[in-house]
Amino acid sequence: MTAVRRGSFGSSTARASVRQRFGLLAGAVALGMGLSVPSVFMGGATAAPLPRGTTPKPPPVPSYWYTGSEEMGIPGGGTVMLFTHPDKEGVFRLTGPEPLQTSNSVACGSTACVYNHLDWSMSGGEVKAGCGANTTTCDVKVAPLGKSWTGVMNRQNNEAPLIFLLWNSDQPGGTISGYVQDEDHQGVPGASVTATGPSGGTRTVQAGTGFYAINVKAGDYLVVPSGVPKGVGDARYKPRSAAVSMPDGGNARADFTLDTGMTVKLKLAQSSVPADGMTVVSGTLTVTEYGKPVPDGHVLLEPQPSMSYNAAVTTGARVAICNSGARMWPIGSLSTPSGRSIDVATDQNGTYDFTLAVGTVPGPWELRAVALNNWSGEVSSAATDYQTLDVKAPGTIGYQGFFAALSALKGASASSEAGKELATMVDNAPSIAEVLAELGSSGNELGGLAVSLVEATSGGPAVFVYDDSMPPTVESNGDVVGGDQTWVLSPGQWKGSGVLSTAMQDGKLYRAPTYKEWANGTRVLGWSLTKDQASLSTTNFEYNGWAYPTFAAGACY
Repeated sequence: MTAVRRGSFGSSTARASVRQRFGLLAGAVALGMGLSVPSVFMGGATAAPLPRGTTPKPPPVPSYWYTGSEEMGIPGGGTVMLFTHPDKEGVFRLTGPEPLQTSNSVACGSTACVYNHLDWSMSGGEVKAGCGANTTTCDVKVAPLGKSWTGVMNRQNNEAPLIFLLWNSDQPGGTISGYVQDEDHQGVPGASVTATGPSGGTRTVQAGTGFYAINVKAGDYLVVPSGVPKGVGDARYKPRSAAVSMPDGGNARADFTLDTGMTVKLKLAQSSVPADGMTVVSGTLTVTEYGKPVPDGHVLLEPQPSMSYNAAVTTGARVAICNSGARMWPIGSLSTPSGRSIDVATDQNGTYDFTLAVGTVPGPWELRAVALNNWSGEVSSAATDYQTLDVKAPGTIGYQGFFAALSALKGASASSEAGKELATMVDNAPSIAEVLAELGSSGNELGGLAVSLVEATSGGPAVFVYDDSMPPTVESNGDVVGGDQTWVLSPGQWKGSGVLSTAMQDGKLYRAPTYKEWANGTRVLGWSLTKDQASLSTTNFEYNGWAYPTFAAGACY
């Protein structure tokens, strides 16, 4: 008896009763992760030689191999494959599905299951090669014409296993194996493969992986896949068939791909929006497979996929992804942002609804949606969709035109939107930032300019005003550094006539310190400056190129 993969299952009493019942070899066989089965089910004594010309017949296959048995340690739902043709030395050269990755932690129902692993386990035969964890091959020698089947289990984590039942007919052959998958590298449900030749047979593919294996006599074979899920329509297998030649003790590979699979559709309610920091765009992600919705379908959302994770959150258009008012992307905080892709799941209808909170930096913003393989969790490049949001500057007023544009608003009618907005401004930085943000959303007022609300070490809260394409830089320690074309409005440092907000409302603000002047404490007429340093007013994704804090439905920060 040989056992690969440690483990135990069932009571000693149960094992004893099984040995008594069959009157055969005692012992336990490790089957999969933490499972044991008495060796009585796996092998048996060699039968007496058959008379010349007699065709050997294998023993009946007990039903528990198909149904599973907790008492015997046989998991249910397995894919059973009968093998009767080893090589001339009596060795069955088994091939199983390729293992999943082995580095990331997974939850698979057992405290012993820490990482993804593929295990082989057997008894009643002699391991000749392979059969180790995370290997695809396992060579097992079985004595000819035994009285029972030798079982070999191949199992990924706690998924339903492949169960190879081996019986040496003393007629050499080999194994045809491969995968029947769709374009997403997922096994095609209900598909089967038929090999026609000197022996042959039909096998249903393993759920999830799409793996199959057919044990045959030596000779030439035609291998044909069949069976497609309902709703697929005119989907076809590629290739439609495969011709293979099987030598004694050999293996042949034949893979087939169904030219369909999961479909991902990404839809945005708008394709072009202003970079005003106040616009919210609705979006919907839909996942179908074989024409049917995929509940709990996992999709990778990749904002700005052509950029690095860092560039996606520090350059170009700034757009946050929201779900039910909560920010899903970017990850982290404004001082330590991450543009890493996010994994989202569809609802019971196969959809995922989201919104986009648009910032103040103009430029194209691309979103890519890629379905994840339900079996392996790997990216499926075949199920992909893209959408590009064109974020346009709401105006052309730049840094140099700020004071002239502000002065021009002096004559705005009290009943106009601009007049009403100006009238709400009070003498503190948050109010000034809010009013300027509103006025900057219109090309007829201050469109083309954006603002940031910051804290300062000397003068108290301040407002940065800059070209919308040149937001300040946020350092990892939370410091905010303005560019060369940035004005600083600090109510606490204004020494002109009246208060700063009144001067702005009356069109009498003609000059403000640049960021460099403000930071260095340079003398500027109308202002009392000392060396200063700006820092974030919040770690949320607000200002600094991102959306302004508003009460817009669906917005997030």
